[in-house]
Amino acid sequence: MHPAASASDQDNAWITLSTCRTLVEADLLRMHLDAAQIESFIPDESLMQAVSFNVNTYGFVRLQVHGKDLDSARQLLSTLAPSESAEEPTVDYSDVPLTAGPRVVAFLIPPLVCVGLIIAGAGYGHYMTRGYKRKASQWCKCYLLGLLFWLAVIVAIGVWRTHHQPAPLSPRQIHPQGFQLPPPK
Repeated sequence: MHPAASASDQDNAWITLSTCRTLVEADLLRMHLDAAQIESFIPDESLMQAVSFNVNTYGFVRLQVHGKDLDSARQLLSTLAPSESAEEPTVDYSDVPLTAGPRVVAFLIPPLVCVGLIIAGAGYGHYMTRGYKRKASQWCKCYLLGLLFWLAVIVAIGVWRTHHQPAPLSPRQIHPQGFQLPPPK
């Protein structure tokens, strides 16, 4: 059992003032608190920097202040709150283009025939379920372009082989002295 914390311990303890959606948002609030000479701390900062591929690993970033500064920090945050009329900018993910890596994959998988068709369908479904219509369209275009390319390569190889087939060899060409039977016994 822990003894009751003293008032000075509670004043020095870090208390979560706000949970922000991104590290940038938390850093902006920390900058305002620093300007008002209120010491603040972002305990999730290192984690968010280390896991940069997933900006919202836990869905939030905590901003903490000392217990003694909690009231003044809340007062400052209330003056910084956005107005009701301010709307958040939205991003239309349906028009984001497909990057080079998935384009190359979509181009190279057609020779795999059945497996390639399954991968192509999975890629298309992946983009469509997430609302990336442009990426899904570009995925299909790259797959079809790759399919046409590989079909053209197969046809070209077949045509080349038929035109460059050597004539069948006669028995004299196989053995220059002629075809000889083994001596009788």
